[in-house]
Amino acid sequence: MDNANWVIMGINLCVVIAFITSIYYINSISKGLLKDNSRLMSIIENQKKTHEELLKQKETQDELLLSLQKQTKEQQETLETLKKRLMSKDEAILLEEKVSHLREEINDTAVMNDDELMVWVNKRLDSSLLYKDPSISLKQIAQQLNLTQKRLIQLIKKQDKYNGINDYLTEKRFLLGCKLLQEKTNWTIEAISKEAGFMSTRTFQVEVKKRLGITPSQFRLNNNPQLTQNVNDAQQEKEYLPKKRGRKPKGNNQSGE
Repeated sequence: MDNANWVIMGINLCVVIAFITSIYYINSISKGLLKDNSRLMSIIENQKKTHEELLKQKETQDELLLSLQKQTKEQQETLETLKKRLMSKDEAILLEEKVSHLREEINDTAVMNDDELMVWVNKRLDSSLLYKDPSISLKQIAQQLNLTQKRLIQLIKKQDKYNGINDYLTEKRFLLGCKLLQEKTNWTIEAISKEAGFMSTRTFQVEVKKRLGITPSQFRLNNNPQLTQNVNDAQQEKEYLPKKRGRKPKGNNQSGE
């Protein structure tokens, strides 16, 4: 064989060796990748099992919590029952009134129920007399009471007898006006209506007539015994006064002249 053939054979041999080597290398890499993939799958499966166990533990804890809450509620109901048995009805009512009074004194509106909160609102308004200002707005009243406008409206509408904030304020002004009619006997109706927060005397008169069926003057008279007595005395005095003699008609002249 000549040199050229030897060279060709050498090249072919190198190619074969390189091919075999690459196949071996690729095969080794594939085995490593498969091994790594198998390890990852195992880790994922373990995490799934751990997650499932945690979910089961959470469900168990939730069931235990519900059971404890139920037991607590039953215990509270049992305590309330025992308290009612130990106390008379009047004592229970008195205790509830004391609790309500304490809540009002603390001014913690967050712990008051709707009835307690409405009592508190009435007391605050009656002591501050905010409604004496005829131009006061819902927003201003709510700010003074530290309540939201929505919450205040809900409380008022829950009373059924009020159509809204204006109806509620009108009744407050009406009650104040009636109180002033009894106490301020020397005040005019106009002065009382203005002091009570009405926009006009006419509005006050209409409200009194609508609610009581009488005028403010009649209400004042009916609810003030001294005024009633003074009016009766004046009427009796008028009845017993001698009547003034009038002139005799000309046609009754008996002198014959």
